[in-house]
Amino acid sequence: MFEGLYADVHRFEPPALARLSGEAVIGKALEAGVAGCREEVRTAHPGGGRPVHILEESLPRDLRNLRRGIRQRTI
Repeated sequence: MFEGLYADVHRFEPPALARLSGEAVIGKALEAGVAGCREEVRTAHPGGGRPVHILEESLPRDLRNLRRGIRQRTI
């Protein structure tokens, strides 16, 4: 019942949230989202620190944002 109603409501407008699967798909979505930031990027990292290779991959992107004047806040 509710699934049908949900489908009817979202037939003509995209949902506010989308589930992404796969590292490549998620990475591209994050890149696109971060590239569109104008003032601030807020991130949450449940479970603590990140592996070194992930930090090395994100460093160039983070530095580009800092040069553009984008603040970054991480919880």
